[in-house]
Amino acid sequence: MDSIKKLGLAELKLLAHPLRQRILRAFAGGEQLSVQEIATQLGLPHGKVYYHVQRLAQAGLLVQTGERNINGIIERLYQPAAESFLTVDEELRGLPGYERFSRAVADQAFSEVVRVYKEFQEARAEAARAKRAWPKLSIGFSRAWMTREEQAEVLAQIDKLLKPYSAAVRSRKGDEPGDAGRKRGREGDGRRRPGARPVEIVWLWFTDLKEPADQD
Repeated sequence: MDSIKKLGLAELKLLAHPLRQRILRAFAGGEQLSVQEIATQLGLPHGKVYYHVQRLAQAGLLVQTGERNINGIIERLYQPAAESFLTVDEELRGLPGYERFSRAVADQAFSEVVRVYKEFQEARAEAARAKRAWPKLSIGFSRAWMTREEQAEVLAQIDKLLKPYSAAVRSRKGDEPGDAGRKRGREGDGRRRPGARPVEIVWLWFTDLKEPADQD
C-alpha cells in the first residue's frame, strides 16, 4: 500500500458520491475486507456495495489483495490503494467541475464528523441511563507552519503512529494455512490486546486559510 495517493479530477468526481466515501471509511480499522463484509458494516445490499466497490477498484482507489474460499464461494478481499488521498489545488483549479466535486467530497467528510458526534451523544445518554462510566471526548487545537512536503510527512507519521493500535490485517479462515496465519493474526490485530477499547479518531486538517504574512 502506498503512503499517499494524489487524486486527479476523475478520482475526485468518483469520491463525490457519498457511498464511495463510506466504503473507503469502512477500512479505517486497517483490515482487508470483502464486499459482503463492507455491506454488512454499512447495512446495505450486497449488490449495491459491489457496484461501487468495482468503480473504486477500476479507478485505482481500491486494490484487490487476495481471495478466500467460504463454503465454496470465492470472496475477493480489498484494501485502499493508499493510506491517505490528497488533491493538489494548484493542479486542478480551473478544471470544469473541480470546485463542485471538491466541495461535495468535503461536505460528505464533515457529515461523517457529525455522525460520529451524534453516536457519541447517544452512547453518553445510554451510559447515563445504565449508570456506568460515560464515553469521553478529547478535543485539541494547534497551529503550525509547514511546507507542503512537511504536511505530507506529518500525515504519514500520524498514520504510522496509529497503525499498531488498529484492527490491522489479520488471518481469517481460508487466508493462510497452519499456525503461521494464526500467529500473524494475533500479532496484527490491535483489538486483541488486554483492556483495549474502541476509539473513534477524527482529525481535521485545514491549510492555507490565510495567505502567509511576509517574513523577513
